[in-house]
Amino acid sequence: MIERIKLYLLRAIRIVIKGELKVFVRVDSVLHGKLLLGKNIIVTGASSGIGYEIVKKCLLKSGNVLCVACTEGKLTAGFLRYQIYSL
Repeated sequence: MIERIKLYLLRAIRIVIKGELKVFVRVDSVLHGKLLLGKNIIVTGASSGIGYEIVKKCLLKSGNVLCVACTEGKLTAGFLRYQIYSL
């Protein structure tokens, strides 16, 4: 799984650096539709604020979410009712 995450991150970095892909999607169409079903999602700053809310919405829409935060304790405390895995 770690190798797969590394692959996704490398692809994302290449896209940002080269500017190859520009996709604009309305947030409400993502959260109310089925676009997240079975997708792998990486959210940084997931322990509070906007990142926390994005993770909650993605988990409720059946996305596979990798949460990244500076403090593991705060991250774990926020998502005790969801099934989470700590790396």
